[in-house]
This record gives sequence, structure tokens and C-alpha cells, in this order.
Amino acid sequence: MPVFLSKLHAEHPPRWVTFTGQDLQSVTGLESEEYMDDAAHHEVWAAGTFAERFPFVAEFLRTARAGQTALFTEASGEFTIEDD
Repeated sequence: MPVFLSKLHAEHPPRWVTFTGQDLQSVTGLESEEYMDDAAHHEVWAAGTFAERFPFVAEFLRTARAGQTALFTEASGEFTIEDD
């Protein structure tokens, strides 16, 4: 499954991860609207690569339902679900 994320993930962990039902979308929370509007600031990773780089998201990746967004406030793996 593809993960669409900003290049800020090279320096910062994910804060919000959304499962759309077909892919994942991740932001660090530091992206401005202007930053996100520029396609050059986006990357696509495989879900496995994303989980290897950020292992604390693994539980959400296993249990997520379409439309759910996980809010991560730390790298403990604990998250809060924000249903769309």
C-alpha cells in the first residue's frame, strides 16, 4: 500500500496518519498550506518502508479502518483516533 507523505518526514516523525481505504497519508504537522501545495515536497513510500522508519505507527497500520486518522503525540505508539 502506498504512503503519501511530505519530505519533512526526513527530519520529523509523523503526527497525523490517515488511512483512506486505498492508501495512507501522513503529515508531520509542520507543513504549511503553501508547502503542501508544492508537489515537489511530497514523496510516496511503501507502507513497509514507512513502518520500518517509524515503528510506532505499526499498530495503527494493522488496525486502521477507512476514514480513520491517528494522532501521534509521541513515539510511544500511543495514538488517538479521529474518525472522518
